[in-house]
Amino acid sequence: MFDVWLDTNIVLRWNLRLDTAEARKFFKYAEDFHLRIFISEVVLRELVQHYVRRAMEHLQKQATIRDVLADLDLPGAHESLVHAPADLDTRCSNVLTQRCAASSITIVPLGSVPMDRLLDMAVKRIPPFQEKQERGFRDALILFSILVYAKEHKQPKAVLISADKIFNDERIGTLASEYVLSLEVFDAVDSFTAYLESLETKAKQRMRELQARRVRAFLLDHKNEIQDFIGENTQFDENFLSGGLLVGQIRRIISIGIKDITRVTTISAESAKKAVTRLLITFGVLLDIELEIDRLWGTQEPQRYRVGEEVEQVLHSFVSPRREITRVEREVRCEATAEQRGNKFGNLQLKEVKIGPFGFGALRPPAFGQGPPPPGTP
Repeated sequence: MFDVWLDTNIVLRWNLRLDTAEARKFFKYAEDFHLRIFISEVVLRELVQHYVRRAMEHLQKQATIRDVLADLDLPGAHESLVHAPADLDTRCSNVLTQRCAASSITIVPLGSVPMDRLLDMAVKRIPPFQEKQERGFRDALILFSILVYAKEHKQPKAVLISADKIFNDERIGTLASEYVLSLEVFDAVDSFTAYLESLETKAKQRMRELQARRVRAFLLDHKNEIQDFIGENTQFDENFLSGGLLVGQIRRIISIGIKDITRVTTISAESAKKAVTRLLITFGVLLDIELEIDRLWGTQEPQRYRVGEEVEQVLHSFVSPRREITRVEREVRCEATAEQRGNKFGNLQLKEVKIGPFGFGALRPPAFGQGPPPPGTP
């Protein structure tokens, strides 16, 4: 995916064992997303000096406490002091190196930093050098560690987690682009893990969309089977067929055809077959329905229709209907199951057809004949 680099101020939030709650969270995400973690040799040296200074401060406090005890004639005043080993820097460096290796953190040597470019940036106060303070040398070395490593290993993208706001300067992004690198900077572990979660959400959404497209193509290959199932197992409500508008007396449904498969969603379920996934599929079917109607106005009793069957007509003696053939488009929802093996689908089993309330099927106004709409029709 991309490499992740840690700045000194991020690692210093953790302890020497690298096992704080934040550290464990970070390493868990890195493992789940298969990320490689790096620190520059500069960061390692800064960490070593930080822990050496802390050790010396504690030793100094020990000596101060002993002096106080001596002034007060209290026990412990003459106990021997713990002394720092002469090679404390080396020992601390070895421990940190081992801890980094145990946490899958790669320490990158400084390498070939372009000194002329570094000097020019320092003199001109170009970030990460700061304009108002003599600061930025170590940040610049960390930055070039990332840029040089990415160029040598042909890495197109890297992430730096650093609390230093100077790394967000757009001129650093411009410098990274010279090394053909897209560098993203996050100010904390939490903001970085939130970014990973958003990537995961987007990836899952893309997978769902790809799955839906594949299943839709599979359903379209079974269009005739779906059409027959709908025709044989569905009673169509008059309001559904007319779109809720009274434009005439429907005599019969002549035929139905499928224009499209829409809004496919799938849920994976367990399958008894090895290497086979059982899919629960819900999808819309846009129907092209051919109707025979008597063109007339007036209130009629709602009726239900089956494909190919004509219903009894009750007409007043003074009404002279005009028989017409018309077509409408309506949508129904279907449920089915199928089996998936790899990227191939099979064993389609249609389960149910659902006709929603008025409004669900009315994708467009009904097109009964060529005459004007009835009075009051919007």
